[in-house]
Amino acid sequence: MGFDYFENFYCFCSLDLKFFIVLFFMLIEQVYISSNEDSLFYKKQLFSLRNTM
Repeated sequence: MGFDYFENFYCFCSLDLKFFIVLFFMLIEQVYISSNEDSLFYKKQLFSLRNTM
């Protein structure tokens, strides 16, 4: 339910809010990569998520 709620919420977001969400994911990416060296799968997932925006 939580993910569906987030997806529906995201669809109704304005463009500015989407931009901040992208920045938020990039920040998470930096923290995750710095704490986990072999995160290739995670990076691919995030990249595909960014492309869908």
